[in-house]
Amino acid sequence: VEFWNRENLYPALGFEKWYDEEYFGEDEIIGIGLSDKIFFQKSHDVLKNLHNNGQLFYAQLVTLTSHHPFTLPEEQNSLQLPSTFDESIVGDYLKVAHYVDKQLEAFFEQLATDSLLENCVVVLYGDHQGLQENTLSIDDKALLNSFIGHEYNFIDQYNIPLLIHADGENLTGHYNTVGGQVDILPTVANLIGLSLDDFIYF
Repeated sequence: VEFWNRENLYPALGFEKWYDEEYFGEDEIIGIGLSDKIFFQKSHDVLKNLHNNGQLFYAQLVTLTSHHPFTLPEEQNSLQLPSTFDESIVGDYLKVAHYVDKQLEAFFEQLATDSLLENCVVVLYGDHQGLQENTLSIDDKALLNSFIGHEYNFIDQYNIPLLIHADGENLTGHYNTVGGQVDILPTVANLIGLSLDDFIYF
């Protein structure tokens, strides 16, 4: 919790409780931190307990497996890529992204099984780009350009999707509106009917 001064930031933002390595442990480390598999399992236990006690909650989960340096152990990898991706940062990134997708799927299935999903709005977003241009070799850039069908550029790096799941709502489709993280609060507030009339926000 000391990382990025969060022990002071969280109370300032109104968080009543947080969980760090003291709760999550270090049984399965991938890359720079706890594996998303263990992280989601233990996070689910906390959310389920709150739900079972009839407590309303806001929870923010910060995952780490898809963070640079994208080092997924081979036994955790289930994505088969062409040999051209061997020993490339592009291939490593795709493998961790696939791993995280599978962990998210398992997390959503568990939320649904325990009747949490039908009572929650779930918001997924990336806090920064995945592949940083300055970490790509010439070969990596060529491989990435070929993979995405155009030259990887600044806009690609910051084109971060925002995914919102609101069970039971007739809200489907893709919205190609340019926005940023400052738009998350008013968007979610609108979805859940929370007035921001007397609230200062950017």
